[in-house]
Amino acid sequence: MPNISHIDPENNISSRINFKYYTLNEFHNSTIIKQSLLDKGFSVLHSNIRSMSKHFDSLNQMRCDLDYPFHLIGISETWLKPDNHLNFDLSGYTFLSQPTSQRAGGVGMFINSHLKYHARFDLSTCTDECETLWVEIKNHLDKNTLCGIIYRHPNSNIESF
Repeated sequence: MPNISHIDPENNISSRINFKYYTLNEFHNSTIIKQSLLDKGFSVLHSNIRSMSKHFDSLNQMRCDLDYPFHLIGISETWLKPDNHLNFDLSGYTFLSQPTSQRAGGVGMFINSHLKYHARFDLSTCTDECETLWVEIKNHLDKNTLCGIIYRHPNSNIESF
């Protein structure tokens, strides 16, 4: 197996990015979170949902409890299949999905309706190893921002991934 430690993203992330886990109380009382609202920083929430059909109501309740206008909400393990035509409606968001061909997996993304974006299905994939979903957020003042969510199946071949 190749040594990938030199490209580990956790070793190459700006210190301004906050990946801390919060309780609901810590989230609402955090000065960092309050400041990010004032700074109008780009905000992302991720949830490994382990079935959109079973846990969508919990996701919606968490979003309401957090009461924060996330720009993107990334979802892994949606368990959605290509033939699913279910509608997942979070008020104020548009939902995109990359279904899975496996028993589990799949990714999705809720995009804040205030954002202008272009779905990058040319970059998105569905293989036996992983699913990826990419969007390009339009920025009229600066370069566009490419955002993606990637789910690698736990027992998949890391080299193929």
